[in-house]
Amino acid sequence: MVNRRTLSEVRTSEVTSSLSEGLGFRLNRLARVIKQRWTDDVEDLGLTAPQAAVLRGIAQSPRGGSVRSLARLLASDAMSVKRCADGLEARGAICSGSLAADRRLRTLTLTDEGVALVRALEHRVRAQEELFNAQLGPGPRTQLEAAITTLEKGFGVTSSASSTGDRRTRTTGNEINDQQEKDEER
Repeated sequence: MVNRRTLSEVRTSEVTSSLSEGLGFRLNRLARVIKQRWTDDVEDLGLTAPQAAVLRGIAQSPRGGSVRSLARLLASDAMSVKRCADGLEARGAICSGSLAADRRLRTLTLTDEGVALVRALEHRVRAQEELFNAQLGPGPRTQLEAAITTLEKGFGVTSSASSTGDRRTRTTGNEINDQQEKDEER
């Protein structure tokens, strides 16, 4: 017979892990704090944090990006990226079009206003990076970057350096779709 106890019957002394000591909790808490600070940093530009990410993602792709490729880069879903892109397009920061090879694929490129926003964002990114550097110093920062890379790989988020910067994409596990998406981006 299974001994079933209610939550109220579990003594506090039986709990072996502290919430505030759990790595997942601490990473999530820190990510929320950093995201809120970033949200505050971009608010005066009239942007949300996701819109800033979409703009920066488009900027790092020389020929523009597709909604799908941006979703992979941001480890987000395509519908969320599409909503951000729609708002940015209505604002005049980006324009959308399609590829001659596949008219179904929506490509996104920066307008002059979008380029100005990305430049303003880059100043804020540099300030944020300087804050990280001041908090960590060069040695611990390098160690943290290595640890994050290890975790990303372990959780199916891959990192690959490119001439346009560090790109992170969520792996799909579907080689056919991955190849089609690469072809679409060309």
